[in-house]
Amino acid sequence: MHIIDKNILLNNSGNDEKIANELLDMGLTRINESLTEMKQALDDDDWNALARSIHRLRPIINFCGITIINEELLNIEIETKENKKINHADNEIERVFEILESAKEQIIQLLNTI
Repeated sequence: MHIIDKNILLNNSGNDEKIANELLDMGLTRINESLTEMKQALDDDDWNALARSIHRLRPIINFCGITIINEELLNIEIETKENKKINHADNEIERVFEILESAKEQIIQLLNTI
């Protein structure tokens, strides 16, 4: 499954490969940080931390062309701000984690080809 829309990535980088690489590198860093933060927030039942992590994640992954989970992230962010409990078994959060793990792999592949 293609998770990164290269057209969005290139459009956001002004078709500049160096900028595209920088966006991907920032995206990879933010994904790694957010996965750790989100899992810890879920373990701690810290909904504010979960919302903050998602809020920091969404802009950079959208700039990288990873828009496939934007709706899920937005829903989770809204739910956590309303203090609704979300757990690891929740379908949306599991899908987000799976997509983010796949996105990491695709970013690494793209960084090696751009």
